[in-house]
Amino acid sequence: MALSTPNVLIVESDSRQTELAMELIRDVVRAKVDSTNSGERAVELVSRTNYQLVIADCGIGDMDGLTVLERVKRGSPSTSVILTSAFATIEEAVKALRYGADEYFKKPYNPEHFKLAVRRCLDRRDLYTGDQIVTGLMLLLNCCQLISGCLEEEKIFDSVTSYLRRETGCSGLALYKASGNKTSYVKTASDADVDVVEVLVDRHNLLKSSDGEKHPMRIITKSNGAPEIAIFEFRCVGDAKYFAVCIAPNWTTPSDEVDSRFRLLQAQIQMTGRNIQNYRGVRHLLYLDEPTGLYNTRYLHLCLDQYFERWEKDKTKKFSVLFIDVDRFKGINDSHGHLVGTKLLFEMGEIIRSNLRKGDVAFRYGGDEFVVLLDDAATDLAESVGERIREGVEGNYFLAKESLNIRLTVSIGVASCPEHAISKRDIIEAADNAMYSVKRSTRNSVYIAEKKAA
Repeated sequence: MALSTPNVLIVESDSRQTELAMELIRDVVRAKVDSTNSGERAVELVSRTNYQLVIADCGIGDMDGLTVLERVKRGSPSTSVILTSAFATIEEAVKALRYGADEYFKKPYNPEHFKLAVRRCLDRRDLYTGDQIVTGLMLLLNCCQLISGCLEEEKIFDSVTSYLRRETGCSGLALYKASGNKTSYVKTASDADVDVVEVLVDRHNLLKSSDGEKHPMRIITKSNGAPEIAIFEFRCVGDAKYFAVCIAPNWTTPSDEVDSRFRLLQAQIQMTGRNIQNYRGVRHLLYLDEPTGLYNTRYLHLCLDQYFERWEKDKTKKFSVLFIDVDRFKGINDSHGHLVGTKLLFEMGEIIRSNLRKGDVAFRYGGDEFVVLLDDAATDLAESVGERIREGVEGNYFLAKESLNIRLTVSIGVASCPEHAISKRDIIEAADNAMYSVKRSTRNSVYIAEKKAA
């Protein structure tokens, strides 16, 4: 049977590159070719049109190419994706292939290589228009590939729920998390009424662990007018169990294939979950200051970037920074040696951390300087936290267990967003200057930064 004319979508901000790609595609095959310069628009088009191939540039303005790739493959696994980039890197190419890209070209690309890639991608249509079992296995393979490239649980959940909706043809789907005796709703992945799903979950006591290792997909048949229900059970990061509840499934998977397919999906999720845990452990070490046990400046800059990005979107999200310097610390090193100085810094870190609110984060800035980032804290609250730290340090006998009983004080500067600064560099500078105002006068005090000029 002859295949219909393929649909191809080009996602490109440069009109000349779009025209070149169109010419090369038409050298290969008679195809219907659409184009857009927006990643969001591309994802929307793919959700409404059966595109066999998407060719996306990584440099479009509103969405990077890897995000386009991920969202296209999640919504339409059978669609082939070719990425192009004027600033290609090995790391980005590896990530693209891991996320399911069929090809990755650095611009300017070889026209013949590009045409060969287009031909190969369009030939894959045969796999998705032939035997139903083969098609199902290809979709499962694609889902597992997407999951394997994830480093965030949320993206795993998106891929799993998209696959379940497609594979079960259900009318409603909701994801729940069970940890110990506590059960919580995670997300809904359908247009069905959440309340309807909740009623069925409660009525049938669905969120109870079954023999999830041997039979990851539990099926509850129709009864008393209630629809059939399918529950996919899996673990991801940590010990919590997740239950994807599918209401009124209309299966595309053959009944004798259900166990094996969902056992494979379950195993892929658990393996990726372990990888995420390992990654988080390594990342934690990258952000840790070993002498004090606090976070380092690398993590401080990352957090500040996130806080300012959030503030740009929501101007009610205020936060503050404390800049802390240990008074006359050089004299301690000179008198007792650097080993004692290092032990003092660790104990100082413990005192700072013990006087923070839940959610506040402390960092060692360098030497005997520390920074505290206080979320949802205006200047007056930040000053109060700073005063609590100052009193905690002043009242402490350092290295008392070693009979040294060293007394220390700290000078603290306070700066807040947006009152004193609206950029990362400026807020650190404002808090630092406020701290030096204390150092030049009384020491052992908390000082608020000067308001920024209008």
